[in-house]
Amino acid sequence: QGDKKVIFAHRILVMMILGCLISSWNAPVTWADTGTPAATTITALAVNQEWSYHWGDFELNAQGQPVGFDDPAAWTPYQAGSLEGKGAQTFLWLKTTLQKPAVANPAIFIPLFTGYQSFEIYLDQTLIYQTGELRPVFANTYLSRTWHLFALPADYAGKTLFWRFCSLHPRDIGLVGDIYLGEHNALFEKILLNNLHLTILSALFIITGLLSYIVFLKVYARKNYAVFAFATLATFSGFHLLADASYLVQFIAPRVLTYIWY
Repeated sequence: QGDKKVIFAHRILVMMILGCLISSWNAPVTWADTGTPAATTITALAVNQEWSYHWGDFELNAQGQPVGFDDPAAWTPYQAGSLEGKGAQTFLWLKTTLQKPAVANPAIFIPLFTGYQSFEIYLDQTLIYQTGELRPVFANTYLSRTWHLFALPADYAGKTLFWRFCSLHPRDIGLVGDIYLGEHNALFEKILLNNLHLTILSALFIITGLLSYIVFLKVYARKNYAVFAFATLATFSGFHLLADASYLVQFIAPRVLTYIWY
C-alpha cells in the first residue's frame, strides 16, 4: 500500500511539472491592434516628429507652478535621437497636440517602465495628472515601475498635452515607450486581459507548490527532500510571476514588488 502511494505521488508530481512547463508559455502583450472591437478604440502615441521638447524646467510662479511653457519659441521639434544623452539634466518637457479621433470617455494609459520618473501632465494650461514629487529626490526612484490610467475631458481633440518630467535616472527621462489613448473601459479591459495569463500561471505554480508540500508531508513522511525543494521552487516561482502582473502596483508599493522581482 505504501509503494502504491509513492508511485501515485510520483505521477502527480510529474503531471504538476509538465503542467507548469506547458503553461509557462508567455503570450505576447498587444495593445493598439485591430483584432477586437475594443482594440479599435485604442491608439498608440509614440514620441515622434509630431512632438516637441524642452530641456530644463520653466520658471515657477509664487505658487510653485511653471509658467511660460505655452511659448512656441521655447520648444524644439523632436527628431530621432534628440533625447539621447540625458547628461546632468533632471527636467524635461514634452508636448504634442491631440488630433486623434475623439472617443467616448477618453483616457490615456502609460505602461510600466515608460514614464521616467515623476511627472505632471497639462492639457493646455490645466493640470490634469501628477505623480511623485517634481524635484530630484530619491523617493521618485521606483515611480517608473508602475502604470498610470487617467481620464481626459471629452473635448480633448485639438488641445495640446504638456508633460513635465523630473528624473534622477542616469540614462532615462521622459517617455521611453508608447503610451495609449482610448476609451477608458477598453484600456482597463486590456490591462486585465494582458495580465490574465500571468495570473493563471502564477496560481498554477502556487497551487502546485502547496500540493507538493502536502505530498512531502503526508506521502513521503518528510524523507524526500527533492519533493520539498520542488515545492519551494514552484511556490516562490508563482509569487515571482504574480509580482509581474502589472495591476498589483495599484495595491503594493513598486519598491516592494521590485524586491520580489529581483
